[in-house]
Amino acid sequence: MVAIVLALELVLLATTGCSVAFRQDGGKKSPPKKHAKAPRYTRLGGFNQTEATMLLEMHNKFRASQNASNMLIMEWNTDLQKSAQDYADRCDFTHSPASYTANIGGFKVVWHNSYALGCGIRLCKGVKNASPTYSERDSYLVVCHYGPNGNFRYAWPYRKGEPCSECDKKKTPFCIRGMC
Repeated sequence: MVAIVLALELVLLATTGCSVAFRQDGGKKSPPKKHAKAPRYTRLGGFNQTEATMLLEMHNKFRASQNASNMLIMEWNTDLQKSAQDYADRCDFTHSPASYTANIGGFKVVWHNSYALGCGIRLCKGVKNASPTYSERDSYLVVCHYGPNGNFRYAWPYRKGEPCSECDKKKTPFCIRGMC
């Protein structure tokens, strides 16, 4: 449920004024057109550095709020950004890999040792495998990929406890905003 809320916040940012939502003209920002019809698939070019920093900060703020003893701070990863953009370009609302379900895939955002983040965005004329609300109208699809992989069966995403109390001091000697 928590990951769904974060995903919803990301979608709301993309559709209610975040500059990336309107960047269809090679980087110039313009206000949205009322009732404008989008082409079938519009590639927005991904997130720029400012937007990527904002997404990264949102993720780290949310991860720090879990009071985990072993949570790593996230960093932006351009390889994951490319794979997330490629996935967003499909305009398909399924988990990657497809064997994950909403109950499992949603925990990647708080998996303690997933420290790499990359996100992509696409304006779609209908999103495949989405609810009718999104499959029948123009929608922005935001996809984030995380690494290294987490979501292991029978494992907890993080350990509750004093923030940074279980950090590997050799790999992460500092505690930054409650994360290793």
